[in-house]
Amino acid sequence: MYDEWVLKNIPDTNTVKQLSKDLHINEYLATLLVQRGITNYDSAYKFFKPSLDNLYDPFLMYGMTQAVEIIMDSIKSKEKILLYGDYDVDGTTAVAVMYNFLTSTFNVEDNLSYVIPNRFLDGYGINVQNIQRAIDNNIGLIITFDCGVKDYYPIQLAKKYGIKVIVSDHHESDDNVTHPADVVIDPKQNKCNYPFKGLSGCGVCFKLVQAIVQYNKLSQNKPYEYLDLVALSTACDIVPVSDENRILLFHGLQKINFNPQLGLKSMIKIARIRGIITDNILQFVIGPRINAVGRLYDADMVIKLFISQNEQEAKKIAEEINVVNMERKNISSDITSEAMKMIRNIEQKNIIVLYNQNWHQGVLGIVATKCVENTNKPTVLLTKNVEGDIVGSARSNGGLNIHNVLCQCSNLLKKFGGHECAAGLVIEEGNIDSFKKKIEMVVSQHEYECPCQLICDMRIPLKNITHKFCNVLSRMAPFGEGNVNPVFISTVYCLKYSIFNLSIIELVISPDGHSTIQAKTENSVKKIELLKNNKIITIAYTIDTYDKPTLRIIDIKRR
Repeated sequence: MYDEWVLKNIPDTNTVKQLSKDLHINEYLATLLVQRGITNYDSAYKFFKPSLDNLYDPFLMYGMTQAVEIIMDSIKSKEKILLYGDYDVDGTTAVAVMYNFLTSTFNVEDNLSYVIPNRFLDGYGINVQNIQRAIDNNIGLIITFDCGVKDYYPIQLAKKYGIKVIVSDHHESDDNVTHPADVVIDPKQNKCNYPFKGLSGCGVCFKLVQAIVQYNKLSQNKPYEYLDLVALSTACDIVPVSDENRILLFHGLQKINFNPQLGLKSMIKIARIRGIITDNILQFVIGPRINAVGRLYDADMVIKLFISQNEQEAKKIAEEINVVNMERKNISSDITSEAMKMIRNIEQKNIIVLYNQNWHQGVLGIVATKCVENTNKPTVLLTKNVEGDIVGSARSNGGLNIHNVLCQCSNLLKKFGGHECAAGLVIEEGNIDSFKKKIEMVVSQHEYECPCQLICDMRIPLKNITHKFCNVLSRMAPFGEGNVNPVFISTVYCLKYSIFNLSIIELVISPDGHSTIQAKTENSVKKIELLKNNKIITIAYTIDTYDKPTLRIIDIKRR
């Protein structure tokens, strides 16, 4: 249950009315569009029909020309090239995209290899062990994906032994430090004037593929073969679904639904997904399965899935990944229960920091997210790795930039990195207490408020949720950060409800006591009591439009 529901500001009435007239839609839908910055016919046309023609020139990205020239020189010289990616969905899809592109375009199979670091043995990012292996194997060029922008020492080591290094990343960089790589392509660099900063790591890889295609005057459609994997990374890495990402995700979802690559197709079958595949399915069904491998074992299996050209092989790997995901679920559930018990026994201040040396390192991010959802407080979970270091995952509750917080605690950290909402860290065991005190002090000094608020788009009479309304609403997808699924408020009659599997409440509701619509909500004691004692309730909800319209109730209040 939320402490309060907060309605977004009502946009300019004249703008809403004009847009409603121009698009032949009602003013409720026009209001949703204006709230998202879509104020005229032209901007609405681009929003509803994202065009690949509106993707930016990849050479606008700082360092892109140099990166392409280095890659082409290495290919012509038949140097050994190593693709180095992170172990999550973003890193693995990026490596798979570049591997598939280079092998299908330039016949470099004999000189091309990849490495995905092991979370437990290698840690996050580029490490010395893998660089030493690259040196021993006479690698001439390393290209990183979704990592490398802060891995100075390992890259310095590679450079010392004559290996060229291209860093392809999308994380925040330190522009006060001269990077040792030959070139860094990262839209978040201050010196990069690329028009859109929100690309995923695989999105940056896609731009590099586009640039290589343009440089060699190949078919401009070639990069679009990989949009399904780009869409998977965009949905799962929680990047803004706006601007260029909206185009990539929109067309990537189309490819997934009509012609997915073999590995992804096998994963969809094993997960028993029926009907239209949406961004939500990528984020909450496919993505967790892919991430489970890197969380528990070695994500090399994921690359094998995404580069496989054999149907039986892909099916076998997808089945193995599915088994790993079930194991991940069980481990996550156990640790979440332990963490919530610990939280109930401590004084909750501005941030929750928990340590248990027996927790599984690979699921800390998942559990930290669950803790944030249950407490509405930023959370850091810590455990001990095989080398004796304390490793952890940090999650924000929104409104607090957790990466900036860790920057202010950097004197106590051996290593850290991440985004505004999520980050990883490594500290020495003796620094745990000092870290707890320091991060509590830092967070207490940040001026931010994050009560348990539900941001709602508008109040709307339930009778206005018509077939046409839902049809237009469905075309506003894909949803995500920057284009969130609209949240509505309506007062309704609850005609009946049923509880299934102790976790889902299905309701039949009505705007007038006669016509009905289906609704679902997660089980909650407070919600059940409200339904028992009140025939008329007010609900906050989103609308699932992919089959017949179904309301997904987020919260319930008395009339």
